[in-house]
Amino acid sequence: LPQTLFANRYLDGTYQSIAGFNEDADVTSTTIAGGRISAENLSVWKEARIPSRNSDRGYNGVFLGWNRHNNDKIPVYSIALRLITGSTPGSAMQMGQTCVFGGASE
Repeated sequence: LPQTLFANRYLDGTYQSIAGFNEDADVTSTTIAGGRISAENLSVWKEARIPSRNSDRGYNGVFLGWNRHNNDKIPVYSIALRLITGSTPGSAMQMGQTCVFGGASE
């Protein structure tokens, strides 16, 4: 195989996106109902298309950046979710569900 990075994403039928960054231009909204995103001390906080070398990947992501020197405040990015105990799929996190986060850097 050539020396390159291969990325694969498997999603089963129970997958729910917490924040897909495709539904609106509001950086504080989540895809899953009842959630809220907040950030502090960031120099960059935006939603935009994920770039690709050869084509458009067809989905958005969040871009975060900071310039921290010496005693500057620590950058914070938070996603708050409403936890419910009922069984309403797609409305919030259910007891026993697991969150998996993916990230990338340049």
